[in-house]
Amino acid sequence: MALIKSLVQDYVNDLQKDNDTIKAYCLDLERFVDNFGTREADKLTSDEINKYLLALTTELASALASQRRTDITLRLAVSITG
Repeated sequence: MALIKSLVQDYVNDLQKDNDTIKAYCLDLERFVDNFGTREADKLTSDEINKYLLALTTELASALASQRRTDITLRLAVSITG
């Protein structure tokens, strides 16, 4: 069985990188490779993938909360300063 890193590289090489959505996918896949790239695909468990996805979800929620706080702070500053 092929390594995750090789499978992802082959997939990414087939994509058109001009599209912003595809660039975002490529970044996500790079993070996936950082975590699992040296593993053989058939050795990766669903539990490991679920833990990885949970960590991503937690990071995303934290980033979104931070972004919302920044947006609220900026709106407040604008409303105070007129």
